[in-house]
Amino acid sequence: MLARGGEVEFGVLREALDVSDATLSKHLRTLTEADYVDLRRVQRAKGQARTWVALTSAGSQALRGHFAFLQSIAPL
Repeated sequence: MLARGGEVEFGVLREALDVSDATLSKHLRTLTEADYVDLRRVQRAKGQARTWVALTSAGSQALRGHFAFLQSIAPL
């Protein structure tokens, strides 16, 4: 989802990965610290907030490198 570019809303990503809020938050924190993703919180009406997740250029580069490595050891 993130590899396509743009942003993905936290809840959509959580459902696609079938993980809990806590699990996704923990992994996103690690990826943010590594500068692989950016998180953007948007306040909505009634005090609700939504979090949007996007790959950084470093994250895109790391992902491409990971895919290239996987293809080198297990060609399609």
